Amino acid sequence: MYMDFFRERFEAYARQEAIIWKNRSYLYRDLVAYWQTDKEQLSRLIQEPMVVALEGDFSPHATTILLCLLELHCIVVPLSKNAGHHRDTYENVAEVEAVIRMGEDDTFLFSATTKKACHPLLTSLKRQGHPGLVFFSSGSTGESKAVVHDALPLLMKF
Repeated sequence: MYMDFFRERFEAYARQEAIIWKNRSYLYRDLVAYWQTDKEQLSRLIQEPMVVALEGDFSPHATTILLCLLELHCIVVPLSKNAGHHRDTYENVAEVEAVIRMGEDDTFLFSATTKKACHPLLTSLKRQGHPGLVFFSSGSTGESKAVVHDALPLLMKF
């Protein structure tokens, strides 16, 4: 599977530092453990590929949740906590079907929306079972534009 490379690397570097978050060091073996528990939780919540906004900043669980969502063939819309008043617009444009909000303690809250993704780019990725990423431009020339990426070619490079 396309995520095996990352899992193998994390396991190979198990005793090495991976992330420093809130002045605490996390090893790759910590991320492997989080990845497993996060995937178990998310697998119960996500039965089929969906468009999921991941709202939060860099943290150990935000990292492993991103990996889990890609592994579950979801289309991920990463949103910083600084998205502020643009958040609703981004979620509407990306046709977000669920939101995962990261807490200050690195726990997460999952909530489904009432939206159903119907844009051809999104439905094509979902139908193929390909994970995806949706990014937004800065909007420096007007409104932000959404860019949809098929994440599988990127991940297959590894």
